[in-house]
Amino acid sequence: MTDTLSQSDTAWQQALEVQRQALAAYVSGNPAPFRASYSRGAEVTVFGGFGGWQKGWLDIEQRTSWSSSQYHGGTAEPEILAHGYSGELGFTVHLEHITARSGPSATEVQKTYRVTHIFRREGDEWKLIHRHADHLIDTNGPK
Repeated sequence: MTDTLSQSDTAWQQALEVQRQALAAYVSGNPAPFRASYSRGAEVTVFGGFGGWQKGWLDIEQRTSWSSSQYHGGTAEPEILAHGYSGELGFTVHLEHITARSGPSATEVQKTYRVTHIFRREGDEWKLIHRHADHLIDTNGPK
């Protein structure tokens, strides 16, 4: 794997920034930048933070529209714990700290998701091919 402290690949750094901006738009109810970051292949998968799973671009497009609509006026801050790439594949492991209005009552909520993204190089860009997100919960037992 490429050393995460000295990566100079502009496309990879751009992909990380695209994801940061896409998340910010997503929690404000705009799924378009997040959807644009996905590959369009039939093998693309999501294990999303609202539960369930999707496979294939059409299902993911519908699900991201719905899940983004659950947030309004939000802010998000990704905290990247690890990232890297080798050849045609890359990954991030990060936390997503989200504050947004959610649900019919538009109550402000704060959530933190544990997230793993897998990317594939497509031409000059890195495209998301898998997202796994679930709620961060308190640790039980030894840390």
